[in-house]
Amino acid sequence: MKALLVTDIHANYEEAKTAHRIVNPDIILDCGDHEDIFNIFETTPHFFIKGNHEPSSISFDVGNYLNPPYPLPSGMVMRARDGNSTFSFAGVSGNYSSRNLINAVNKRDLNALIGIPSGSLDVLLLHESPLSIDEDSASIELAKQITEQIDRIHPRYVFAGHFGKSRTLITPGKVAITNLEDIRRGYSILDINGKDITFKPVSLVHYSAYNRKR
Repeated sequence: MKALLVTDIHANYEEAKTAHRIVNPDIILDCGDHEDIFNIFETTPHFFIKGNHEPSSISFDVGNYLNPPYPLPSGMVMRARDGNSTFSFAGVSGNYSSRNLINAVNKRDLNALIGIPSGSLDVLLLHESPLSIDEDSASIELAKQITEQIDRIHPRYVFAGHFGKSRTLITPGKVAITNLEDIRRGYSILDINGKDITFKPVSLVHYSAYNRKR
């Protein structure tokens, strides 16, 4: 089984479609930020968490109902199976500094993580890493509590978006939180073989238009 990891698509739909065509994945895991939510990836199941730039609706054509994107509620554990290959994933939507409370990480997200048993999760998706919050931020205590739950659950992989550049930070409990490249910079692949999971980032350094003003 193969999973395509993407984040911060915004309106860069062609880049997302190109990654999908190249990888030909069985499932899409998406760390959020979209200008519009609609069926980008044809029949491939697409699970996303919300970022801090999200529309209020999902669009699809009734006559062409091809697996519309599925919003992943905080703390909801999904278990994907394909033959002997299985993996579990969950997510936490939002960021810590959003002025729009709908798009902010909150206590309900923390309580949702508390409900996930330790050692039960392969992949946790975040929009913003709690390790990226400044110590003087008003959200620092919540970020620390989220980090404590990540350490308790101890997922095999934790991925985040929001900043658009690859970076890995380590929690006090030795869990790596990897920031993914935004879709204009690259994407990543998870190869799942039985219970073994391999992470492979793919950088799109050839995409010269990236240097345009964002």
